[in-house]
This record gives sequence, C-alpha cells and structure tokens, in this order.
Amino acid sequence: MALLSVQVFYGVHYLAAKWIVSEMVPGAWAVLRTGTAWLIVLAIALAMKRRLPPKKDVAILALCAFFGIVLNQALFLEGIVRTTAAHSALINSQIPSFALLWALILGKENLTRRKALSFLAGMAGVLVLLEVENFRFASEYLVGDLLTIGNAASFGFFLVISRNVIRRNDPVAATAVVLFFGALGLSLYGASDLAAADFASLSQRAIGAMIFAILAPIAR
Repeated sequence: MALLSVQVFYGVHYLAAKWIVSEMVPGAWAVLRTGTAWLIVLAIALAMKRRLPPKKDVAILALCAFFGIVLNQALFLEGIVRTTAAHSALINSQIPSFALLWALILGKENLTRRKALSFLAGMAGVLVLLEVENFRFASEYLVGDLLTIGNAASFGFFLVISRNVIRRNDPVAATAVVLFFGALGLSLYGASDLAAADFASLSQRAIGAMIFAILAPIAR
C-alpha cells in the first residue's frame, strides 16, 4: 500500500504541477514549495528531537540539495511549462535508468548484461510512447522534453550520491538539511518571481494543487 500510494502521488503530481505553472511563474512556485516543505520537515524533526547530521555530512547534503532539489526542480518546472504532463511523466519514469547509469559511471555498480538490457529496454519504451518516429527539431515540446531529461538525469545523480549519507544519518533530519540548502539555492532562481506573484488571482484548482504538491511528498 505504501509503494502504491507513492506511485499515485507521483502520477497526480505531474498534473498538479502543470496546473500550478499555468498560473504561477515556475521560479516562484519552486521557492514557495521547497521553502514551505522545509519548514514543515524542520518542525517535525524538532518535535521528534532528531539529531542533526555532523558537519562533515552537511557539506555532502548541500551538494545533494543542488542536484536533488535546485537543479531538479528548476529543470522540472521549466520543462513542464513547455511540454505536457504526460511527456514529463514518461521521461521521469526513466529516473531509475539514469540512477543506474550514474552508478556505473561512478563505479558504484558493475555493468552486467541484465542491467544493460533493462536500461536499453526502458529507454526504448519511453521513445516509443513519445512517438520518436515523428520527432522533429521544430517540435513545440522539444525544449520542454530536453529540460525534463535534464531533470531526470539530475535526480538520478542525486539518488546515487545521497544514498550513503542519508543511510548513516537520521532521514528526517537529513531531509530537513537538504531542503534548507535547496530552498536557499532556489531563492536565487525564483525569489524575485515569488515577491511579484499575485496570489489573489490563483484559482481554487491551483491552490488545491499547491497544497497537494507540498504535503503529498512529505506524507509519502
């Protein structure tokens, strides 16, 4: 049930994100979402009296935040503005494949025939669903799809480099640290957009999607 709920949250999130960025600039939403999530996770960590990671791990978590939140969120939101929710979901289904690729490059996994075939099969499946045979450089979704590929690659890298540091620290406290650095980095990208945002003009659909996008990953 837990794994099923994760997949449902992920699937609905693409549609929710599309609704949000149709009414709010991506940078503004990135800062608002990450900052709010950080405050919630920080409150949980403090209430549960979780121990913060040691200083040597904080620097690693800051690097994780850059790839897992700053670069990931910026590319994802800028991408989904320029493509469809379906394209975004299909491309991001290959995050495990990118994680495998980075693990192989960094020497954390050994290449086997089964892993190579699974990677190629996954990529081929996505290309078929995206109708790559109709690909053209003038496609209206090309830029958005490329940005989304960058998002998937960035998050895959995050999964690889964060594995050990998350495992040896309290996950709630470590997540709070990652979100802190993520919110800090994203503020350079979208703080001015957030300051200029007109919240009064947001529809109820967008507001509901924002609440879902902030709380669902935490509940997950």
